[in-house]
Order: sequence, then C-alpha cells, then structure tokens
Amino acid sequence: MTSAMTLRSYSAINTLHRHDFAQLVLPLQGVLELQIGNIAGQVDQSRMAVIRSGVDHGFSAGEENLFIVIDLPHNESRICEQLPPFVATDAALKQYIPFIYQQLSMPSLSPVVGYSMVSLLLQLLIRAGPESLPGDRRLNAALHYVQANLAAELTLNQVAAVAHLSVRQLHQLFIRHVGMSPGQYIQQQRMLRASQLLTDTRLTVQQIADQCGYQNLSAFSDRFRQLYGQSPSTFRLSPKRQTEAP
Repeated sequence: MTSAMTLRSYSAINTLHRHDFAQLVLPLQGVLELQIGNIAGQVDQSRMAVIRSGVDHGFSAGEENLFIVIDLPHNESRICEQLPPFVATDAALKQYIPFIYQQLSMPSLSPVVGYSMVSLLLQLLIRAGPESLPGDRRLNAALHYVQANLAAELTLNQVAAVAHLSVRQLHQLFIRHVGMSPGQYIQQQRMLRASQLLTDTRLTVQQIADQCGYQNLSAFSDRFRQLYGQSPSTFRLSPKRQTEAP
C-alpha cells in the first residue's frame, strides 16, 4: 500500500469505525468534529488529526468544509504511534498544507512527488507534536534537554534531574502528555535527526550514528530499519533512484 491523498468534504454524522492503516486529516476550510478513541477534538485552521491504525473514530460536520485526507501505508503508520490524536499546526505546517493542496489540484501527481510530500509531512508532524502539548515547564525543560543532547549518552536520571522530577514522575508526565515513554521519545528524536542528516548532508552513516547517540553502527542501523523500513544507506539513496527511474 502506498500513501493515498484525497480532498474530502463532510456533510453528515458518521458512526464509529476503524481501519488497519493510519490516517491524517489536514485542514483547508471549515471545522470537522472528531472522536478518536476516547478523545474528542476538532480539525480546524489551528490543528489537524492523527488517526492511528485500528483505533475507533467517527466524525460530524455541518458548514461548508474541505480537508486533505492521507491514508498511510503500514511502514509509515508506525510513526503515527508516536503522535497525539490532535496536533497543533505550527508555522511550518500552515505553510506546507496549502502546498499539498496545490499539488493535489494538479491534473496528475507524480508518485515521486507524493512520496516526498508525505515523508516531509511526517517529519514536520513529529517536530510539531510536542508543541501541541500543555505548557508544563517541567515537560518543556525535559524536551529541550533531550533535543540539545541527542548525541550524548542520555540517561533518564539526567533528564529527570533537569526537570526536577523523579524518574517515575518523568515517565508519568511523558505518558500523559507525549503519549510515549521518555526512552521512546529519545529514540524517536534520534531517528528523526538521522533522517534529516541522511537527506541534507554528506556525512557518513557512522558519523550520523555518532551525532544521534549511537556508538554501535549495527544498533543504529537496526533501529533505523525498524522505524523507516529500510537501512540508512537505502533511505539516503532511494529518493534519487526513484527520480532517475525511467
């Protein structure tokens, strides 16, 4: 399955349903009320929705509306497990969503362009996710410390100390507001940095592993493959190969 991007308008109440792939709902016009699992919210100009695979959800809408709906393949659906159901649209997302709409309005969308658009969107979402969380100073201190020390050998004791919390309290705060443990968040951010360095620099894979806190290249490659479905070297080359394909 590849990513399917469509423009949709909603005019009725839909009963709860689920599907075996993740889905993103991006705002263009109007408001969409959503129930995702046990969390209710809305998609509007200030937020979008992330519907995880296998999660019950339903919607209702009244006024004229238009949204971009993206069905994600299974390898990309895993990234959504790291995101909250509703993500605030920061400045980068607010600029990028109209670009996606513009591309979808074209007569045909190249698979290469579609692949690149979804990949970048997921990276922007992972960055924006924590910004949509409540402004807890302790949580923000922990998040900023992690971001500044991804190359170091981070321990939960260090992160907890910066936030003036016990390790148990830190874990509870992350689960409640980030939707994952501190350790999972650290791994997520390291892999995001790795994908950016693979795309934007000519550093060797070993150098990138070092900058992402991995001294063991094999462990770095294994973790990267689990998240992105391919090795770091293949990830770096695949967009180029697709562009050059006849």
